[in-house]
Amino acid sequence: MLKWLVGLNSFVAAVLFRSLGLGSFDIRIPFVYSGDGFLSVSIFKTVITDGWYLSPSHLGAPFGAKHFDYPIPDGLFLFFVKLVVYFVPDANVAFNLLYIGSFFLVASTAFYALQKLGARSLLAAIGAIAYTFLPYHYQRTEHIFLACYFLLPLVVLLAVGITNFDGTVRKWLTLRKILFLFIVGSGGVYYAFFSVLLFGCASAICAVQLRKWDRLKI
Repeated sequence: MLKWLVGLNSFVAAVLFRSLGLGSFDIRIPFVYSGDGFLSVSIFKTVITDGWYLSPSHLGAPFGAKHFDYPIPDGLFLFFVKLVVYFVPDANVAFNLLYIGSFFLVASTAFYALQKLGARSLLAAIGAIAYTFLPYHYQRTEHIFLACYFLLPLVVLLAVGITNFDGTVRKWLTLRKILFLFIVGSGGVYYAFFSVLLFGCASAICAVQLRKWDRLKI
């Protein structure tokens, strides 16, 4: 799998080099400079200057701003922001790097999920590429946390596992799955809602299958 992942991400890098114009792009200029992009970049700036996003000292002059009434329920991605700015203390550069990195994360998790679902390596790579370069990925630059949709292939993989559930909760709900569900829930309302909806559909399919199995045993 490692060989395929290296090749896949090399292809992703080549496409990004072309589609984002990285050859002539100044990394110090944010990919988006309009709309909610200002808020997204300001989050990076606030984490750099103030440690967290809640009290940006560079906004709301002369006393600064408070975001306590404007919660951002994206703890996972705020952790990513914190991690990136620790190594790159420039808001614009950190924003751009996280956006670029989202393509590699999405491709890798999609490839992994497709392989686990039974797709051959070549088909998994093609599917991962198609999923990574959806128009949505380019249209959500200003909503950078939504552009980092790498969790969704893993959610789908887990949901498919629910359809094969044999009724033994203790065997299915492992510590690793509980941790993953916690991570998904901390990734924001959109991912949590999508996951609950998908798990609900998978559980309904599982319930129907178990009922049919019970009838067959009778």
